Amino acid sequence: MIHIILPQAIRTMLPSIINQFIISLKDTSLISVIGVRELTNNGRIITSTSANKVLPLWIIVALYYLIACFVLSRVARVIERKLSYGRIN
Repeated sequence: MIHIILPQAIRTMLPSIINQFIISLKDTSLISVIGVRELTNNGRIITSTSANKVLPLWIIVALYYLIACFVLSRVARVIERKLSYGRIN
């Protein structure tokens, strides 16, 4: 089972698990360092002290979030390709 069934099951399940992780990152703030709530809350705190730099700050917050989601999507794609090597789709 460990040598035959488990590798096939992991290959099948991993894309869904990674996709669910990316959705969780987008929908909730599970990762406190780069979660949406933390980013926006920190953005609000900074804008309250410097009211004239509001738009650039929110653009930076959006870019951090975009980069996090983009990197996770690329990592997921690489892992899926490595696991599907030799597989005919």
